[in-house]
Amino acid sequence: MKKVLFAALAAAVLAGAGAIAAGAPCWADDKTAKDKPETATIRWARGTSGNGLVTVAKRLGYFKEYGLDVVEINMEDDSGTALVAGTIDVVSNNGTNDPLSAIAAGNDIIIFGGHMLTGCMPIIAQKDTEWKGIESFIGKKIACPPDQFALTGALLKLGHDPLKEAEWMVLPTQSDRVAAVVSGEADFGVIGTGQMYSILNMPNIKIVNFMSDITPNYSCCRLYTRTNFLKENPTTFKLLMKAQLRAQAYYEKNKKEVVKWMAEEIGANEDYVASYMLNEHYRINADPIKDRVIDAWNVLDKTGFLSENAKNIKITDHIDTALYKAALDELMADEKIYSQDKEFYDRQLKFFEENNH
Repeated sequence: MKKVLFAALAAAVLAGAGAIAAGAPCWADDKTAKDKPETATIRWARGTSGNGLVTVAKRLGYFKEYGLDVVEINMEDDSGTALVAGTIDVVSNNGTNDPLSAIAAGNDIIIFGGHMLTGCMPIIAQKDTEWKGIESFIGKKIACPPDQFALTGALLKLGHDPLKEAEWMVLPTQSDRVAAVVSGEADFGVIGTGQMYSILNMPNIKIVNFMSDITPNYSCCRLYTRTNFLKENPTTFKLLMKAQLRAQAYYEKNKKEVVKWMAEEIGANEDYVASYMLNEHYRINADPIKDRVIDAWNVLDKTGFLSENAKNIKITDHIDTALYKAALDELMADEKIYSQDKEFYDRQLKFFEENNH
């Protein structure tokens, strides 16, 4: 049935176009309709740290150029529930665990792009704590939920059972994790991006490592939506990703300027925003990184954080790389846009080929 529906969609939307990506849903690429989104308004859930690429795309008029109106709705909690209910259309700040858990539970949602490739997530400890790598977690108390696949996956690869060989402390807030390390209740804490400014100003706490040092390009925050909404609006999402890619190209050349914009956008001090956005471990990338998402799915499954229903799900059915690739191809075919940021687009193409098999 899915194949029949897909064939009909491909014929209607991308008449005459060839397959965009082998093994991925083949959303069509009708050049005559590229500037006509099926749905112009996209309701985007915005977390407290915002989304740098959305901010840039708005400021520079990229969304408007493509006929899109992206309406950001402040929503730190329950955005996944709101997405399934249809009250918002895109989530970008909920990590990778949340969409994968929702998919495992039977929700028909799909990942189509990325926000943070890696977050600025420090591993902290008291000043005199010894650190010899991820195996320093063995036998220790960790202020962090045990579903952090970038950490547990690394321990699994080294032959450890991360859930049995370390004690994971699930605490209500990021601040509680920091407090647990300060008091000595926890040996290590894994802290979110938004706490970076506070951590840097705590004299008795040190950063021993970052999550992205443990697992490079681990997939921090994915862009996801309802599957049927994506299928009904393929041109909208292709244009959305074109705007995101152009915003990323600008961001990589003008990070300090974007820090100012983000500070204004979220009503924060520039030093607070700069503490994570200018850190090398904070990496924004619009690429869906299919391979890393599959890795995360497998680790979450092995460590028991997916429902039993996960065994009946083919996760690749819930990752679309074709629309992102179509957006990238069109931008590279545009001589004016490509010539302005040739190195960026060449790098994005190489990155896509390396991370989306």
